[in-house]
Amino acid sequence: MKKTLLLIAIVLIAFANINAQDVFNLGVNDSIITNLRGYNGTNIVLVIPQGYTNPLGATAGVPNSIDLSKLTTLSSNAKITIKGDGSNPTVLFAKITLPATLSKLSFSGLTITGAVQTNGTVDPTLNYIINSASTAASVVDSVVFDNCNVSGFRSLVRFQSTTAVTAPTQKANNVIINNCIMHNFADYGVVYNSSTGGFFGPVKVTKSTFYGFGATVFMLQKNATSIDISDCTFDNVMNVTTAKAIVDFASVPHPTTLTNCIFGKAISGANSIITGGVVTGGVLTSAGTLAIANCYTASDWLAAAPIATSPFALPSADLTGAFTAYTGASTDLFTSVSVSTVAAGSGSSATPYTTTVGNYKIKDASFAGANSAGDPRWYLNATTAVKQTLSDKGVSFNGTEIVNTKGLPIEVYSVLGKKVASSMTSIPTTNFQKGVYIVRVSGLNDSLKICI
Repeated sequence: MKKTLLLIAIVLIAFANINAQDVFNLGVNDSIITNLRGYNGTNIVLVIPQGYTNPLGATAGVPNSIDLSKLTTLSSNAKITIKGDGSNPTVLFAKITLPATLSKLSFSGLTITGAVQTNGTVDPTLNYIINSASTAASVVDSVVFDNCNVSGFRSLVRFQSTTAVTAPTQKANNVIINNCIMHNFADYGVVYNSSTGGFFGPVKVTKSTFYGFGATVFMLQKNATSIDISDCTFDNVMNVTTAKAIVDFASVPHPTTLTNCIFGKAISGANSIITGGVVTGGVLTSAGTLAIANCYTASDWLAAAPIATSPFALPSADLTGAFTAYTGASTDLFTSVSVSTVAAGSGSSATPYTTTVGNYKIKDASFAGANSAGDPRWYLNATTAVKQTLSDKGVSFNGTEIVNTKGLPIEVYSVLGKKVASSMTSIPTTNFQKGVYIVRVSGLNDSLKICI
């Protein structure tokens, strides 16, 4: 009996240690790096509040940057989660430098935007979230973005290593993106590794929206495992540079899976998917695979057919399924598409300097994928686009007005964290620009997301 009780106690202790989290609720002026400095546990959660002032400091003169490699007490199997308090607060990043090894880096429930500006505007050519220098060893088991609105970056995860792909010193063994909106990106895309080094394990992307990309969306190059994209909406991508792609595996074959996706506008000359392929003596001898199911392209999706590697077409034996053509343009399909503007004199034809906020809710009731394809938040019959989480406080949205029956102090924020209105009475929204807004009651963590 004693042995049994001892065994149960050991199991319970072990289970508790595996799942225990050290949660720190930050104040608006509290530094992320200060809370990480000296931490020697294995699972830390930093909760960001509404109104966060981003006191992140600078690394090598770059503002709003964090160098995790300098934290001597940080365990190699540590998990770091940076999450919002439920109000989708804004945090600004310019660069995070990874330590030599880390178990997990996760971002959740945040509005994330680039910190570095040019002429008073966020410059997507100068901002990254993770950016590993060519000589730095940085291995992380999992990088996760969940329920985030992300904009103003050149890339989220960039590996610059030139170490041979057979022995990469920079690795993200898993990249997970779920329930996110990502927009206004420059030319490196969501993930990027150099053609000579850096490694990505499986990249899994679900229930997300991507628009306002200057070039390739997922630049995986030669050293990766696979990518699985499901229930996602793409529009206004590869909108400046030709010969780019949604997924680019360069010249090494890898599997790509596309399920329940919608592809809106892309410029002529771009490629849709590059699965990678081996060319021997001028002949394509093997290629990556592509599986397509319930995916649609608008008439202004001008990207070329999937290819193995330029200029070789993807062999039919490596292709399962096909895109279904929607007869209308992206403007016929979506409520309000985004528009990107290139910076005058930027010197880079691949740089969308600003991108308007898009509302990708399906408006064509005759569209076959109206409630089965694309990011589910935009379904024709979606109800999740408006969350009545403040209805018990007397605050609701009727489509044209934010109703405030109890006279509470309410504030309205754009998805980029800018306050656009405040009142103790109801607020008409007829003059608001199209987009997504967050309604908060001062002093409460509850929020109401509205789509106009």
